[in-house]
Amino acid sequence: MIRFLDALSSAAAHSISGRLGGWVVVTATALLAACSYVYTVEALFIDGKLSFVSDEVNETGSPYCLISFKVSDASGSAVWEFDAYDLYKNATKCGPNFPLRYGQAPKGAVTVTPAKPLKAGELYTIEGNAGNALQGSFRYQVKRITAVENLDMELPEVKAAQQRGWDRQRADH
Repeated sequence: MIRFLDALSSAAAHSISGRLGGWVVVTATALLAACSYVYTVEALFIDGKLSFVSDEVNETGSPYCLISFKVSDASGSAVWEFDAYDLYKNATKCGPNFPLRYGQAPKGAVTVTPAKPLKAGELYTIEGNAGNALQGSFRYQVKRITAVENLDMELPEVKAAQQRGWDRQRADH
């Protein structure tokens, strides 16, 4: 890095720098971005509603305020997005950031893309910013859940049903 900076002080380097235009700035920005931390966001159902959570970023103060959040389909099109930068740009307190329900932007946030219905079997990605980058992905699945509940044989309704079965069996013979 020192050699590169020393080279920039020469006239030849200034000429090269001029030809490179903004590439040096882009490269420096990419290097700085690589130093940022990425928080993982997961999708799950809370009280029957699609929600997003992160165990890694639930601070309630600047600079960890949730300032942007987007869910995109596999083609990259936003299916829900909000921006809360103006809401928190001068705030010292905010949050908690999560859980966040699909389609319900935080109070005061600007909805950029209203929530669209999700399609079963489709892959979705999550990205956002809460002081550092937020990332996640999920596959939306609709499953029919069938359950059984085993009952105590001593319950009156069970005994009555059992007796009706025996009575019917005797009547059929």
